[in-house]
Amino acid sequence: MPLKKKPGAVQIKGFGTDINVILSIDAAFPDIERDLIRKLEKSRHYLAGNDIVLDARQRNLSEEESQKLDMI
Repeated sequence: MPLKKKPGAVQIKGFGTDINVILSIDAAFPDIERDLIRKLEKSRHYLAGNDIVLDARQRNLSEEESQKLDMI
C-alpha cells in the first residue's frame, strides 16, 4: 500500500490561468515562508506570467505576516 505524502506548509495548485498558493493552517509561519520561497524558486518558469492567488484558508495572518508574504 503506497504511503500518503504529508502536505507541506504551502501547496501550489493551478486552476485555469490562475495559480493558487494554499497555506497550511497548522504550520508555523517561518515554515510557510521557507516552503513558499523554495517552491516559488523551483517553479518560477511555470509560474511566470500567471496570476497568483493567496489562499490562507482559515489561517489568520497578522499585518506583518501579510507584508512578508507580499515581499516574497
